[in-house]
Amino acid sequence: MINDTESDARRRVAAVHRTSRIIVLAMAASTVIYIAIGLAIAPEAGEAADQRKIIPFLVAALLLAFASLVVRRVQFGRGRLEWVAHKRGVEALIKHFFTTTLIASALAEAIGVLGLLIGFLGGSQMEVVSLGVIAFTMTLSTYPRRAAWEQVVDHFAATLPRQALSNTDRKEALP
Repeated sequence: MINDTESDARRRVAAVHRTSRIIVLAMAASTVIYIAIGLAIAPEAGEAADQRKIIPFLVAALLLAFASLVVRRVQFGRGRLEWVAHKRGVEALIKHFFTTTLIASALAEAIGVLGLLIGFLGGSQMEVVSLGVIAFTMTLSTYPRRAAWEQVVDHFAATLPRQALSNTDRKEALP
């Protein structure tokens, strides 16, 4: 059964999820725009620039993709979520979901920006499209999962002391 505190938390999760969803979808749409602009300015494969100029951008894209995955994985790990909930409360946990989603999707979108830069530097259309597709896929992988957020928030709303649900400083709620 859902009590008032859990239902308030669910309403807050719904609002934050809606905002997160809009931001992630906007970032995914921007990667499509980057691909389109990159295709318009990048030369065909036969006319592409020296590959030595492009390799640092490809390495940076690889690192950004890895960073996006790691940030999401670490920040949404059980231990981290427990720490945030116990130290800062359920409201901070909801903010943590939003912030982590925003950071992970921004890292993924940056891959699309690198693809666009490759296009400006004379990289081939294939390189622009490749990085754009990777950026789009990585951005969509950060799409917020509302049911999972609600499940975690419901758990902590039910188990944390009443005062800790919205405290920014959990010390007041501890004996």
